[in-house]
Amino acid sequence: MKKDGSWAHLMKICQDDKDCLEKFRAVMQEELPTETEGLHMATKAQDLLAAAELVHKIKHKFALVEMKAAYQYALTYEVALKEGDSSGADTFVAYLELLHEFLGEY
Repeated sequence: MKKDGSWAHLMKICQDDKDCLEKFRAVMQEELPTETEGLHMATKAQDLLAAAELVHKIKHKFALVEMKAAYQYALTYEVALKEGDSSGADTFVAYLELLHEFLGEY
């Protein structure tokens, strides 16, 4: 799985304001661990609708940092979860780990 991602999209949103970018990054770093833990718990409990809601939230983080393959996969995985299929969990978790790594870099 290729590690990708860029702050360029957020820099456009922030109009090149590094303080604004840092605020986005801080919010994502704060939210992501909770969302990740919730996703693991929902998947373990087979609460796939709750898992789909968390994937929905996380996919927007992929989009904000231009992790295009992860975002596309999240779109598909969210639908699969809503249809009762969690078989793509390992791939999603791998993308999620890449996001955690990316947010640790700046």
